[in-house]
Amino acid sequence: MNDDDNDDGGDNYYFDMDRLLPRGVSDEAATLLCDFLAELTVIAETRYEPHCRRHRDAHPPPVDRLHPWRNMDID
Repeated sequence: MNDDDNDDGGDNYYFDMDRLLPRGVSDEAATLLCDFLAELTVIAETRYEPHCRRHRDAHPPPVDRLHPWRNMDID
């Protein structure tokens, strides 16, 4: 991804998944990638959990008062 792909001021992220994760890989390569990503996720969540919690607490998603069970960022 380069800066010209999505010039949104840096507030949102855009990833071209077909370019980042091509479909025609071997079973072994797919397994190695998935294992690496799982380990990376555990390490990142352990290291950055307090940061993420602070950010999410400071920036909660908007709530629909008529339907509070809905997440307005998704629905």
